[in-house]
Amino acid sequence: MLQKRLEQLEKNEAYTSYQEELAFEKELNILRNDFYYQMMDSSTTSLVDFLYRPLDVLSGDAYSVRRINENQTFYLLVDAMGKGVSASFTTVIITTFINHIIDKMIESDSFSLDILIRESMEFIQPVLLDDEVLAIDYICFDTYSEILEYAKFAMPPFLLHDKQDEIIKIKSNNPSLCKWQTEYKLDRYNISNIEKFLFYSDGVVENATDGEGIPYAAHIEEDFRNSFTKEEFREIKNHTEVPPVKFVEPTQDGPKRVILYKESQVEMLAIAFHIPNFQSPDQVALSVLSEILYSGKSSRLYQDLIQKKQLANQIYAYNMENSDPGLFIFLAVCNPGVKAEDVEKEIIAQIEKIKKDGVTQKELDKVKINTKADFIYSLESSSSVANLFGSYLVRGDIEPLLHYEERINAITADTVQKVAQKYFDFDHSTTVILRSKPKEEAKK
Repeated sequence: MLQKRLEQLEKNEAYTSYQEELAFEKELNILRNDFYYQMMDSSTTSLVDFLYRPLDVLSGDAYSVRRINENQTFYLLVDAMGKGVSASFTTVIITTFINHIIDKMIESDSFSLDILIRESMEFIQPVLLDDEVLAIDYICFDTYSEILEYAKFAMPPFLLHDKQDEIIKIKSNNPSLCKWQTEYKLDRYNISNIEKFLFYSDGVVENATDGEGIPYAAHIEEDFRNSFTKEEFREIKNHTEVPPVKFVEPTQDGPKRVILYKESQVEMLAIAFHIPNFQSPDQVALSVLSEILYSGKSSRLYQDLIQKKQLANQIYAYNMENSDPGLFIFLAVCNPGVKAEDVEKEIIAQIEKIKKDGVTQKELDKVKINTKADFIYSLESSSSVANLFGSYLVRGDIEPLLHYEERINAITADTVQKVAQKYFDFDHSTTVILRSKPKEEAKK
């Protein structure tokens, strides 16, 4: 029996390996490179050189280089959050879409970097998960006008080498691309005095150099200044572990309140409280609070703000379970004509009620039953099991999952109340209100 099982595992491993090879070949087909180590025909002579060496078969990194016309070239760098299938999927679909749009623009002689960015954002944002982000570079050279046009979304700075032997860093002008982003910045840089350019993703500078064991970031500027092709850069090998750097945000020293003015038909409200990371034993109680407050039509916030008082049309109480300390966020979309401050008062009243009186045993029992049912349902297929375990493995600790059921069973109404009192502290909260500018100010 054991021998047969081992043979079956070997077959499965061989099949998986074969599928990974096919997937990588497909990924290489999706990457578009119109140059591949060749001189570019234009008014100036330029050499374009490339290095693409993904650490994994299914990589979250991708690039494309496109010849738009005799004067314009476009460069794309993509780095999706995380590793494996999810990151690779995000990278592949946005790279494919961008290249498709470029093909259409070249056909119609209508290339526009601004339109390309806007359409690719509109395409990818519905696909991104709520907490997923994407680092991406959109770069366009115009040798005729000697202008570099770019939009950098949280990518490492690209390097320029000028004729005076100075290295110039061009830093990101946009935050990471996320599901909720609506605006972006497009900048220009005069390249008449520039001799060389280097674009790269963070995987290059995070790896260690051969024999030295320190991040390549310490050498990249020197190598760039002294090199002409990629062969002249020192060897990069990831044989040494780069120590992880964890930044813990300092304790918030007082309440924060911000009003954002943006054209909107309704007002919106967010209240955020600091909470620990996913490994904390308090996370189970925080999840229970989230369920009691906003999950389903019988939840407290839905009954009070939407059903009874009709102050809001959407309400959330979201508990983040991150590898770093996160937030418990209350988010409300007000009904037309309703002030965010009125909704804020009702949410605060509900929070204080739980802190003072706690939750009922009926509410707690309902959450336990629903949570257990959801957990059992997540074990029904191999893909959902992989998804469940993977979500913990990618955060670096599977222990909270292994003890999940016993912690749910052990939770009490008293525990939930104490956790609410501990973390729903308005002296360390952040409140954000979004509304349109008053008509008088808008006219000015």
